[in-house]
Amino acid sequence: MKITLLCVGKIKEPFYRDAVAEYRKRLGRYVDFDVIEVADERTKEHPSQVEREAVLAKEGERLNKYLDRFDRRAALAIDGTQMDSVGFSKWMEHTMNDGCGKIAFLIGGSLGLSDDVLFACE
Repeated sequence: MKITLLCVGKIKEPFYRDAVAEYRKRLGRYVDFDVIEVADERTKEHPSQVEREAVLAKEGERLNKYLDRFDRRAALAIDGTQMDSVGFSKWMEHTMNDGCGKIAFLIGGSLGLSDDVLFACE
């Protein structure tokens, strides 16, 4: 099993970097765990809807370069469904029992994730 954390932008905060390092250490015996950070787009302070969609589309293209159409995807998005630990473990178990060899957890930039990336996660 391969698990990838795919992020728009760099993970900057030390506590997040520490958390990623801890999970890499814990998961390393069981799965191949990787972190990929793609460049984020420069965004105005208050972008118009058209500018917002253009930024999200460019960031989505960068994410999609690292995704295979058969990867199981999970968007870590503000508007997403929140799971407790039991629900998440059941989702992981179901995903692994389905024979899925790769899972990608996606984190968007300051504007979130594009609709095409989100819809591919459903």
